[in-house]
Amino acid sequence: CYSFTTPAATPLLARLRAGPLLKDIMTKINRVITPCAKKKDYLKVSVYSGHDFTIGVVLTALGIFDGNCPVYTATILIELVEDNGANYIRISYRNATDVMEPQILSIPYCGKLCPVEKFKQLYENLLNVDFDYECTKQFPVLLGISFFGGLVIFASIYVAHKLYFAKVSSRQRGYTHTYRNMGQLLDNPMKVGHV
Repeated sequence: CYSFTTPAATPLLARLRAGPLLKDIMTKINRVITPCAKKKDYLKVSVYSGHDFTIGVVLTALGIFDGNCPVYTATILIELVEDNGANYIRISYRNATDVMEPQILSIPYCGKLCPVEKFKQLYENLLNVDFDYECTKQFPVLLGISFFGGLVIFASIYVAHKLYFAKVSSRQRGYTHTYRNMGQLLDNPMKVGHV
């Protein structure tokens, strides 16, 4: 199922496609684990609905996509687990239409229960998405580079075209001159020889 891995195949694509959702989830998790958080100030459960494409992109960005196309009703569970006063992230995945328990996934370089701080370090690139910078502030620079790059390519092609046709044209003039001399030779061989 390359159609689900390709959209998040590079760090930039992963950050832009999966980053906002993961950032929102981590913002809510941070609110819960903050020492001064009041129990009634945060949600116990947040549910997001999306398409198979979204599931594939999120799993690919996290480095835990198994390569099988997400089926209808595929589900990702990102849970905050507290164990002995420490906070962990656990990611489970259900990719079947029959009733079954979600499979707990092993987070790369962390395991099945990943400490929240380590999770943030591992996925810092995804969680620090900034659309203003990524999509708007870089655009004028990229546009300028693209414009001048295109201009250089166009000018190079134009100059090469002119040089090529100047060379072809000079050859044709040379042949025309030769043909004129031959015509004079055929008309009056004695006269051309004495010139």
